[in-house]
Amino acid sequence: MTFNSQKILSSIQEKKAFKVISGINNLKVEEVIKIAEASEAGDATYIDIAANPSLVYNVRAHTVLPICVSTIDPNNLAQCIAVGADAVEIGNYECFYSLGHQFSATAILQITSRAKELLGGTGIPLTVTIPHILPIEEQVSLALKLEAYGVDMIQTEGKSVGYENNDTVSVIAKANYTLAMTYEVSKVCSLPIITSSGLSDLTAPMAIGIGASGVGIGDAISSLATIEEMTKKIRQISGVIHQFRPNLRYYNNSIIS
Repeated sequence: MTFNSQKILSSIQEKKAFKVISGINNLKVEEVIKIAEASEAGDATYIDIAANPSLVYNVRAHTVLPICVSTIDPNNLAQCIAVGADAVEIGNYECFYSLGHQFSATAILQITSRAKELLGGTGIPLTVTIPHILPIEEQVSLALKLEAYGVDMIQTEGKSVGYENNDTVSVIAKANYTLAMTYEVSKVCSLPIITSSGLSDLTAPMAIGIGASGVGIGDAISSLATIEEMTKKIRQISGVIHQFRPNLRYYNNSIIS
């Protein structure tokens, strides 16, 4: 385990983790470096980039932030770790759905098993994303199986929903599916949860409030044109996460105000 790996786990334990996602298929070095530099300047916890050794090497040269690498093919994880990766994630799968790829629970468990085999005793944290295309009951079941497999964290994702308006209702609606799955999984699974897909500075604290230990945000940041705009948005999201204090408590898997 690296020093940066421990920083990720500490932020998870404090329920204040905030990762910035550049994209599992984004191999544009300069673009990812810009996102990484903005993430560091904006006080994100860590960055989540494609599991490509060359990309990891170049990004590591431009930031001291912890780097998580995302993949659905674990075979180059050792190379990524050798050049600076501090954590590993299976998923997010969003970009693959439009290409017709489907991910069954069995497939995810097979990928997870291979990843754990390759990681061995490195102590590198492993997060596994639960595919949102699975029925709710199967998502919950998969979370429990991943817990039994000994993964460190799970991540929820949501359906890609586009809204022309950027009003409060639309912003919340973009995140409602991943928020719902975070709540459902948190009731039965003790693993830390990263909530991802469609989140914003408004909905990130909601995720923490209903059981997440951290959030992952990509499009709301990468869609911005300049590093200054990215930094401002990241700092804003980081601020609301660190200032957030839940006004809900959980008892017997029920929410009591």
